[in-house]
Amino acid sequence: MRFAARIGIEYKRWNNFERGYSLPRDMGTHLVKAIPGLTLDWIYLNREDGLPIRLQRDLEEAEKAVTLSEAGPAASSGSSKKPSTKSRA
Repeated sequence: MRFAARIGIEYKRWNNFERGYSLPRDMGTHLVKAIPGLTLDWIYLNREDGLPIRLQRDLEEAEKAVTLSEAGPAASSGSSKKPSTKSRA
């Protein structure tokens, strides 16, 4: 909810993308304008080579946090079950 507000779009619209709907080109462009250093190559092709190092690290940390939250309590209890990974596109 805060992220949607930060980038200037309605939460309902952002939630569609989090649920797996395709990210249209106009929204990709909006994200690139709203987040310094973000590239369309990262959004659509998962290419990190054009991202600033700091943004690469921030995105890695965010991905870890999402993965841990999706894994739920089992992740913190020492379970050996690996969480599934999702595509960014």
